[in-house]
Amino acid sequence: MRKRHLPAALVCLIALFLAAAQPLWAKVYQTVDQSLSLPVAPLAVAVSGDGNVTFVLGPDGKVLVSTKAGERDEITIGKDFDQIATTFTGDKIVVSSRKTKQLQSIYVDFLKHLTTDGSPFLGNDKAPLVLVSFSDFQCPHCAKLGAVYQQLLEKYPNSLKIVYKYFPLPNHQFSGLAAVAAVAAGKQGKFWQYHDLIYANFDSLTPEKINQFAEKLGLNMPQFQKDMNSQEAKDRVIRDLEEGRAAGVLGTPTLFLNGRMVRDHSLAGIEKMIDETRKK
Repeated sequence: MRKRHLPAALVCLIALFLAAAQPLWAKVYQTVDQSLSLPVAPLAVAVSGDGNVTFVLGPDGKVLVSTKAGERDEITIGKDFDQIATTFTGDKIVVSSRKTKQLQSIYVDFLKHLTTDGSPFLGNDKAPLVLVSFSDFQCPHCAKLGAVYQQLLEKYPNSLKIVYKYFPLPNHQFSGLAAVAAVAAGKQGKFWQYHDLIYANFDSLTPEKINQFAEKLGLNMPQFQKDMNSQEAKDRVIRDLEEGRAAGVLGTPTLFLNGRMVRDHSLAGIEKMIDETRKK
């Protein structure tokens, strides 16, 4: 009798099926990432997507907040809440209650320790309130803040210091060059004048205009070019960028008042936060 051969493709499929049916033995290893001693039995736990922040909801109406950096604190939300979730970065939690059918979204702000030495500023250098602004010279929202700063300084002339930090975004072609140029202008005592010229033309910046602004302000051009091309100026911008990223800055403008992120950038919103901070 003539033997019948299975098609090659069918033979391959059968082989794959038999291989998949075999048990795959692998060792499983465990490594303790974080260990916390809790004051109460937790109702629910949430961890930020990046793994840096853990939130533990207890039956006492409090949420224990713990970071991988070793920081620990707690916030009070109310005893009715029994479920919790958080965002990828851990800057917001959402708590809900089965009992009351209530849901709350709560921002959780961690105070950031920001350096201000050597950064350009407006206002009283010794002021108890420090508003730090991470900004981009081609950002339209940053351009609008100049008028807000002036109104804030008029209202809080002795108690407020406004600090400018460079945070050029990669999608803005000339913002990095403008930042280095502003550092160079600052070397000749004209940072804020240069700052104002750039923001007045933020939507039409070119390398030629960046030089023209310096000429318009009467800067020593050979010195300006030398300072622009210096590693010191570039390092200044890089330092601010790195500090901003470490503080969680993702876009511009990002403001911090005494280390706490400002979420409402309107004049009224900033004033409200200033007044609340002054009372504490």
